[in-house]
Order: sequence, then C-alpha cells, then structure tokens
Amino acid sequence: MQHSLHKQKDRISPLQWISWALMVLTPFLLMGAISLALGKNAWNSWPVWSNELDCWRVLQNFGIAGSGFNGMYEVTPPVGNQSVLGIAPLFFYGGFVRLFGLSRMTILICNALWLSVGALVFCAVRKPRASSAFAFTLFTIAYVPLILYISTSMTEAANYGLLLLYATFLLHYEDKRGTWSLLLALLFGLLACLYRIQYFLLFLPLAWQFGHRRFGVKTWLALLITLILSAISGLVAIVFTAPTIQSFPYHLVHADSLETAVQLLLSHTKSNLIDYFAFAKLDAIQRGFRIVYLLSIAICLFGSFVHTARQDGRLRLKFGLNTPFLLVCAWLVGSLAIIILLYETSDWWDFRMLAPVLWLTMLCLFMTGRRFAPLTMLAGCLALFVVLCCHEPIGCFADQERYTEPVRSEALTQAIEVIAFDPDADDPFDNTVRTDLSDRWQLTELEAGIGLETGWFIEDSVGRSRWLLTDMLKAPLEGYLPVFKTDGMSVYRRIEE
Repeated sequence: MQHSLHKQKDRISPLQWISWALMVLTPFLLMGAISLALGKNAWNSWPVWSNELDCWRVLQNFGIAGSGFNGMYEVTPPVGNQSVLGIAPLFFYGGFVRLFGLSRMTILICNALWLSVGALVFCAVRKPRASSAFAFTLFTIAYVPLILYISTSMTEAANYGLLLLYATFLLHYEDKRGTWSLLLALLFGLLACLYRIQYFLLFLPLAWQFGHRRFGVKTWLALLITLILSAISGLVAIVFTAPTIQSFPYHLVHADSLETAVQLLLSHTKSNLIDYFAFAKLDAIQRGFRIVYLLSIAICLFGSFVHTARQDGRLRLKFGLNTPFLLVCAWLVGSLAIIILLYETSDWWDFRMLAPVLWLTMLCLFMTGRRFAPLTMLAGCLALFVVLCCHEPIGCFADQERYTEPVRSEALTQAIEVIAFDPDADDPFDNTVRTDLSDRWQLTELEAGIGLETGWFIEDSVGRSRWLLTDMLKAPLEGYLPVFKTDGMSVYRRIEE
C-alpha cells in the first residue's frame, strides 16, 4: 500500500510535463515574442556593437594557426591571442562553431541552447512543480535584462544558462547531500568565475551547505578553499585575456605606488557611488532596474531577521536569524560592492553584471519554497517589463541596422579585400589589423585568421600591426606605406625591415 502511494506521488502529471517543456523552450519562446513585437526575425540579428564584432573575430579565427591578435591598442594577453573578452567566446561557442561553422545566427542559437540546456538539466534533476516551472517561464520571458541581450551576439544570455546549471546542483546538494551534486556545483561555479571573477560569491551558499548550515570550522575551511580555487580560475582567465587599458582595474594594477593605488580606489569608489544614485541622469530602464535591485536587497535584509511561520493555523511573524536570506543579501550587496569598487556604474556595466545575480537569487528563493520575497521582487521586474513596452526603443532595439541588412560601404569592402592572411607569418602581429572602426559590421568579412586591434589612434598604440585600416588618419604615422586609398577609407601596410 505504501509502495503504491509512493509511486503515485512520484508520477509526473501531464500538466507538469507541459510546464517543463515550456521551461526548456523559454529562450526560443522569448525570441519568438521579440520577433512578433518587432515584426522582424529576431534570429536575423546583425552584429553592431564592438563587443559583438570582437566575439565574432575570436570565433572566426578559432583553430587557425598563425592567426593575429585581438584586443585594444595593441596590448596583448600574457598567453595566446584572445581579445578583451578572454576565453568566454570559445568556452560558450567554440565547440558549436567547430561542428557547424559560424553564421550570423550561431551565437544567438548557442545562447538560447545554453539557457535551454540549463532548464532541461534543472527539470531532470529537480523535477519542479508545474506552478514553479510556469513561474520560471513567465519570469524569464518578462525579464528585461535578458530581453535586451538575447537577440545580440553577446555572451550575456549564455551566462544565465551557466548560472542555472550551478543553481541546479546547489539546490540538489541542499536536499540530497550527494558528492556528485557538490562537485558539479563546484565545477559550474568555477566555470562561472572564468567568465566573471565576481561569481566567487556563488560559493557562499555552497560552503554553508557543506558545513551543515552552521558557520563552523568546516564552513570557513570550505570558504577558504573555494576562494583559492576561484582566485586560480580568475588568474587563468586573466592570463588569456587582452587587457583593457581604459579600464579602472588596469590603471589600479599599474599604479606607481600603493598610495597612488589607494587614492585611485577611493576616488573611483566615490565617483561610482555618486553616479549609481544619480537616478535623474538615467533612462527609465536603468533607473527602474537599480530601484528593483536596491529594493531586493532591502527585502532580503528584512527577511534575514524577520520571517513568517504557521502557528495554530495562522501565519505569524517570527524574529531570528534566517541564514538563507542573509546569504542572498550578502551576495546581492557583495556583487554591487564589487561593481562600485572595481568596475563602472555607467554605460550599462552594472545593469549587465548585476542582472544575472538578481535573476538567480529570485530563482533559488522561489524554487526552495520561499515565495513571498521572490514574488515581491518579481512584481518589480514585471513593472520594469511594462516600462520597457511603453519606452522608446532602447538598447539593441534602438539599433536601426540590427534586424535589417545594413547599408554596405563599398569603400570598406574594397579596403578589406586588400588585407590578406599570411599563413607563414611567425609573428601574430603580421596577421593583425589596427583600426579605429570598431563598430563596422563589415569587419566580420575580414579573412579568417586576421586579428583585430581596435581603439582610437593614440601615442604608442600604433606600429606593431602589419595592417592599418581607417576612414581618416588621426595620428602621426611612421613606418607604414599606403596600399589602398579612396574617399573615406585607407589601408596602410607596415614597412618590413
């Protein structure tokens, strides 16, 4: 009898299967919704932003011996020839490109597959209730940060899939305490650190679970070990990443003295804090997201010390430490602190880097039965979705040339044809183009193997690459001869010694 009841309890209902199917198909449903809203095929998205073109160039050169450097201002990584995006493009898309080649839809399809596979694994391992799966689908489709990036050739959407894989095994370890779930959570957490070093905060809840939900010696030891592993993962990423010399971390590391570094850090932090709370300067989307993020921190902080419990058939307030909410609050605050200290709160930086964190915290809270806080946070995100629907086109939707074939510059086409890949080159710079045209989609038509060094022409940033491509020479140039020139476009070749 008990066996029969247990079997009936484990039986998956048709509604549950449907909810899981929708959960797995969420990124494809979202792309379909965007296509309907635009009246254009969202999969037919052209790379427009410099980061998209950078990602394309890395993938086009993947596996080609002798390929050139990719990056900015001819500053190369310690190892390899990867761009400022590091190994992320190869990690997320490299295998797919080797199997099926690179087309305009490749990155978009891979992004959707990462999120879809993450949902599939979540359903297979966690077997969520139909209501939870439906809520996931609704929330993800209406999540504005994902909407703004899923139809671009950026790595943002794939990032959500990686985090979902981590959350799957974190929650499974919380329930089952299995060694494999612990190791897989650790693996996906370390892979996330390869992508963004601030994801070392992912190990806070994992260490707490490993320490049997007590802040004892075992928990602190686990935190120390995971921090060391995170640091190693981050160092590996740095070694294969071309430095961004305009970024604050670059200037901080290359400060003349410790005193100068401290002054830079304090000044940068003050500037970011002022900028972060200058809501009047922001568009409605970024302003709304920051408000939702700060309110989420407040809700989780409140939930860390006040929670509800059913007593005598009624819900009552209880006071005391609620560690899961405290860990979530620490993760949200820690992620924001890292952005303010080391990165930027302008040009959508905080929006892109904090959005996956907020999404994952709401998902984990909701899927573990803690419904009030994530539903409140979800309401704020849905309000932001309404704002997006009423807002003028923004982000990728403001790009006029993204969903229709851009106007082709014949002069740029002719210039690109002059630049040839040299398979016998000993120096990667012999197969590198230095250009200040970082936002021209036609740069994807450069011959495979040609590296791309972008950035404004400034002193000491020109002279190592064999090729130089520009619309108008903006700096003194020595050691180069013009090999192509027409109205609005020029190609120069380095004089060989």
